Amino acid sequence: MGLTSAKTIRPILVTGKPGYGKSTKAKTFCENPLLMFANEVDTTDIGSHPKEDGIIIEDVHHKPNKDDILHILRNYRGQVVLTSINEKSVPKEIKDMCQIKRAGSHNYLFESISQNLYKFGRYSTWFYMQTLKQCVGVDLQ
Repeated sequence: MGLTSAKTIRPILVTGKPGYGKSTKAKTFCENPLLMFANEVDTTDIGSHPKEDGIIIEDVHHKPNKDDILHILRNYRGQVVLTSINEKSVPKEIKDMCQIKRAGSHNYLFESISQNLYKFGRYSTWFYMQTLKQCVGVDLQ
């Protein structure tokens, strides 16, 4: 087997608004992933995790441990998927190593709340809907 036939797996950065399926899309790239948050990354257990399963690192936009994430990206041979709200909050060194994909335009958070409105009281429903409208920009019409 020569060096030309070696397959490199490039890390994937999934970006999108809250509730639009970043984590759902990230789970489609890995079978049984190890989930971590970017500010709590632990690099001691990387070698024992099977490369077929993959690693998902959530919320890279919020105070990431850049050195530990770069260590994982350079040394882990399986699929690594990172999620973030936007590209500009991700450190440049991490973003340059990743293939960037966008999350879909389907709002899973709005769908899950709107289908289960009977579980909330009248005031709670109004509060959740207004929060979705102001924070995420969901059209309530």
